[in-house]
Amino acid sequence: MSGTTPPGVRYPTLAGGAPNPVHAAEADPSQGLDGGATDTRGMAVAALLLGVLGLFLFGFPSILGLIVGHVARGRDDRRSGDRRIAIAALVLCYAGIAVWAAAGVAALGISVMRGTAGYL
Repeated sequence: MSGTTPPGVRYPTLAGGAPNPVHAAEADPSQGLDGGATDTRGMAVAALLLGVLGLFLFGFPSILGLIVGHVARGRDDRRSGDRRIAIAALVLCYAGIAVWAAAGVAALGISVMRGTAGYL
């Protein structure tokens, strides 16, 4: 080892902030070399993709995108840029659902108006 810690890995430190080589093996193994950001980033990007697809596919992928986006936002540690990706994904998912819901209501209203045109 060269004596430097990989970026994102948090080892217990000695007094003065120097890394403690004795406890280096006790670092949190659930966090990878990037501090666990890969999992959150993947989920945020997946939610973003589902949000974009939801705009074109009648909003159905947006429902799954909402779930994945909220999970990604909840797992984020507020220090990385993944939070912005997750929020953008959530905005797209909510927009996709709202656009297609409004289109459905408009189509229903038009069909009702055409069906009752002779009676009004």
